[in-house]
This record gives sequence, C-alpha cells and structure tokens, in this order.
Amino acid sequence: MEKKRAVLDRNGRELLFSGILNGKTLKEFCDKNGMSYSATKGYRSGRLTIPLKVFEELIRYPNVNAEGINYRVIAANWWQSRAGKKGARGLLRKYNKEALNAWRRLGGQRSKLDNTKKIILPAIVDENVSEIAGVYLGDGTLTNYFVRISGDKRFDVPYFVYLSGLVERTFGLRPKLREEKSRNLLYLEICSKKLCDYFQNCLGFKAGDKIKKETIIPASIMSRKNLFFACLRGLVDTDGSVSKDGGVLSIRFSNHNTALVKQLKGSDFLSDIFTIRSNQFETGTRCRAKIRKYFSLVGSSNLRHIVRYCEHLNGNLLRKKEVLTYYPLYKETRLPFKIQRQLAQ
Repeated sequence: MEKKRAVLDRNGRELLFSGILNGKTLKEFCDKNGMSYSATKGYRSGRLTIPLKVFEELIRYPNVNAEGINYRVIAANWWQSRAGKKGARGLLRKYNKEALNAWRRLGGQRSKLDNTKKIILPAIVDENVSEIAGVYLGDGTLTNYFVRISGDKRFDVPYFVYLSGLVERTFGLRPKLREEKSRNLLYLEICSKKLCDYFQNCLGFKAGDKIKKETIIPASIMSRKNLFFACLRGLVDTDGSVSKDGGVLSIRFSNHNTALVKQLKGSDFLSDIFTIRSNQFETGTRCRAKIRKYFSLVGSSNLRHIVRYCEHLNGNLLRKKEVLTYYPLYKETRLPFKIQRQLAQ
C-alpha cells in the first residue's frame, strides 16, 4: 500500500504542536510518547513532512484545534515521481510510445487487495443519516480522515453508546470511544476516509471550521419534516440543553454558527415549537406546551435530556448535578424517546 505524508503550512504546524505540547517541551513530549526527538523537531519546523499515520494520531490529541489546520497529502515518493517524469521523457526519445507501453505492461498488474475499511454508504439520506448529521453539526469535527464528536464523560456515556450503535447500523463502522483523563471530555471517533468523503460529497459538509465556513443543514434534510426533526434531535442532544430555567423548564439550542441558528429560526417545521428569537446565537422555548410538542415530534436520544423532561412531568425540576442519580430508573428507555410512544407503553 502506498505510503503517504502530510504537508502543513506554518500556521498549521503552530496549531498542531501548540495543541499536542499543551505546555510541555518538545523533548518531554517525545520522551513520553516514544517519538524520535530529531524527527519530530523536523516535523515542527517544516523541514520534514509528517507520515500520514503519525499526523492522523497527532491531530486527534484533545487540545488540537483540528478544524483550523489546513494540510495536503502527498505520496512518500513524490521526489521519485518528479525524477520519473524526467526519465520518461528520455525513454520516449529513445523508444516509440507504443513499444514503451508494451514494455511497461510486462511489469505486471496492480494488486487488487483493498485495505480500506469496509463501509455501508446509504443509497438515500434517511432519519439515521439525518440524526448523525445533526450530531456532527452540533458538536462534531470533520477532517479528510476522521469524524470526531465531543461530549461530557460525566453525563454522556449512555448517549455515546447509543451513537456508536447508530453509526454502526447506518454505516457499518464501529467508532472508538475514549476519554480525556485531565478533563471531563469524552470523544466518539470514526476513522474512515470514505465516511469523510460521504459527509463532504453527499451531505455537502466541508472539512474544517464549521463556524467560519457557515456549515448548515443540507437542503435534502431541510425539505422533509421527518428528516429535519431527526437532524434537530441530533443538534439539541449534542449542543442544546433541556434544563432548569428559573422556575420553569426550557429547551435551548446555542451555537456560534449564526447561519445555522438563522436556518433553524427560518424553518416552517419549527415555527410553532421554538419561540426564542431575540438572540442571534440561540433559539428554543420556555413554554410547557411547546416543550411537550418538541418531545412528541422530535424527541431525544440523550438520557440527560430525557430524565430532566420526564422528571419535570413528575413535578421535579432537576439541577444538572442531580440528573445522574435518576439514570438507573431510565436505563431501559427506548431510543429515540418520544412522549406519545412512552405514554402508549
């Protein structure tokens, strides 16, 4: 399999290494991670290009701003390609083109062994794809080689287990779950070039900073109510809240991507549910009837939101730190949870 390397500009190298070092010296980092100090020093200065596998590991470090790093991938033997072109011109002067092609064919066929990860690419955008798209838009990172979702390891373990199953059912890929020990961060990571291509080519998402690129919900999802509600569920479950708001409960979706918030506010499907419109970074509702309608039409797959809503119906307006004690009571809840289905059981 052809080896490849990553090439970063100066800004990209600064972002990468400021994130992975996080206050440590380069020598300390290399000693701790078993990396060559001289080679890593070359990667940092730009004197050496970075092996792609090494780069893919480094960019996944929790403190690295992956969305802000621009890079390109080159073949490890790029210099041979350049020299080869020069040599080919010499051969063509000596032999005619037809004879040269016949000579090359004697070298045999390329290996048909495919080492890429097997993936299911859905023929249509369905509710599963739409919910995963919402999860990415809410709290995800997209590069050319992996998708990462961030959460809170104190509260989001059941939700990330659900998401892991959803991704596996939809795309046939098993994500990795890992936590950051020094902070309350949990990550779900899907390493698949083909999945990243699907996100970009089929859903229209762009790798990099979602806010700067004003990434919004695809038109194919916005145009159908069931797909839009599934996507909204993913958005609110990751980057929204169902929480105590003074003496009442509220649902709020907050995001610095004003284009995305504006898109939600302009949706006809949401006009009779979300009533908070004064803040360009936020939308949602504090109305009890609207919240009930949300949980009837959209629902939730995040146990944290489900517990707070259901306990609110029972007269308990829970604070965030109180939610965990109720998780065992709701562990058998069918997901996604919708209020009319729960009442029917």
